[in-house]
Amino acid sequence: MSEPRRRSETWRWFFGSVLFLLTASVEVGVAWSAELIEQLHGVPQKIVYEKLVDGSWDLFLCDADGGHSLNLTKTTDVDELYPHVSPDGKRICCVVDEGKGATKVRNVYLPLYQ
Repeated sequence: MSEPRRRSETWRWFFGSVLFLLTASVEVGVAWSAELIEQLHGVPQKIVYEKLVDGSWDLFLCDADGGHSLNLTKTTDVDELYPHVSPDGKRICCVVDEGKGATKVRNVYLPLYQ
């Protein structure tokens, strides 16, 4: 039985994968983008990201190829930012800004999604 990955190894793998995807997207240009998307189509991992929607930041979950995007938060009165996925991929925590200007309060929410 193999040993479980240490947290630092998991994050190194995750960030290395994201950096590879971003670098590949920029370097290969439009001509290869369809090929890259096709290669990512069967990858089981998901991507969590933040996106500005109607003046509020929401968290989204999508397939590795960018398909099947799902708004996880759908809020208009708070901003969800900086999502982090647990090493086992089962939970997401994030920073949530409530209020605006001088009345803004920042909280950390865990777990946001299971």
